[in-house]
Amino acid sequence: MLTAAAAATSSAASWASLRIGNHAVLVEVAATAAARERGLSGRNSIGPDEGMLFVFPDQQRPCVWMKDTHVALAAAFITADGKIAQLTVMDPESTTLRCSRDAVRYVLELPAAWFNQNDVLPGARVEGLEDTEQL
Repeated sequence: MLTAAAAATSSAASWASLRIGNHAVLVEVAATAAARERGLSGRNSIGPDEGMLFVFPDQQRPCVWMKDTHVALAAAFITADGKIAQLTVMDPESTTLRCSRDAVRYVLELPAAWFNQNDVLPGARVEGLEDTEQL
């Protein structure tokens, strides 16, 4: 079931379900340069188990920021094989760049406390990423 925030963007977005350990999250997939640039900008809320998955065409060291994003988020930098390499928490509206230390293929943004509340640490595996390749 989509929350109001997800439903508001569902007509123009692709969504996927991912699993991290025993936890499921519903993510909007940003697989184009325009979608990655837009990100979650302008959002005033997201559901407790919802976020955005940024999919890059190849491994790189991406940076994320919170310009025009009104909710606190955490970002997981994820390798091509689905391993969380690094986590970072970001304040709303911040223009501070948070960059991956390692080459990764994905960035997963979820509510700021999600990873901590669910005891998800670097090294955890994200399942379902392969289903986002065709979106």
